[in-house]
Amino acid sequence: LDVPLSTPNKVSVLLSPNGANQVFRADLLTLNRRSEYINSCEFHCSEVVRQIISPANSNQASTNAISPQRSTSLFKEIETTSLYTVVRNEKDGSVNSIFCRQ
Repeated sequence: LDVPLSTPNKVSVLLSPNGANQVFRADLLTLNRRSEYINSCEFHCSEVVRQIISPANSNQASTNAISPQRSTSLFKEIETTSLYTVVRNEKDGSVNSIFCRQ
């Protein structure tokens, strides 16, 4: 596993699953994000993400005649909804931690 890029709206990772004999690139692109205030300690967040899985080196995968490998990309759009809960310090109101439930 390698993470060559990580921003709030895009994450790219390189994966080598057991038995795959190939390295894959997975890109997660945030298409839409929306949040909704519940109360002073809770809010909902909904995100729509496009997942793109492809061979890490498409040129090598398509020209390897001895063991041809899949050279196409797989696309999937995923929506997640999460409830975030803020736990505050009782004395000064500072944030101790944030919990997420999906």
